[in-house]
Amino acid sequence: MQERYWIGAAAMVALALLSGVAERRVSTRNDPDRVGWVAWPFVQFLAIGAALILAALALTER
Repeated sequence: MQERYWIGAAAMVALALLSGVAERRVSTRNDPDRVGWVAWPFVQFLAIGAALILAALALTER
């Protein structure tokens, strides 16, 4: 059962990294009138929070 938590935590870390890259692309775009519809910092915050929770569950599970 621990493996599922670790896999989920790794997926959330990957999502947090992906959203960081996406936010970097949004902040350096050439056309400021092309606004996005995804709040990447919020996605990154949620992914990091979920990764921490899943890692804590994996560490406490026996």
